[in-house]
Amino acid sequence: MCGALSAAAWFVLRYAIDYGVAELDVKRTTVELLGGAQLLLFAGAGGIALGLLGVIRPETPRARRPLASAPPSSFPPPPVPPPPGPAPAG
Repeated sequence: MCGALSAAAWFVLRYAIDYGVAELDVKRTTVELLGGAQLLLFAGAGGIALGLLGVIRPETPRARRPLASAPPSSFPPPPVPPPPGPAPAG
């Protein structure tokens, strides 16, 4: 989308300048687009090409590795709390 907007901006800039010079009826003035305007066109073409590449050939997800099981613990399991109820006498 941004690539298309960048390329469209170049065309608008190019023809708007020509239209403005023709409307003002300036005979001895020449206006030319310099390198920065050309970068709009190249960036637009590159953005369009990369966008199409992403749509046509999307990145495939990598296969997940199986989760490694936890190593056996050398510690005993934690103690279990006593059941609810009255405390034993004694």
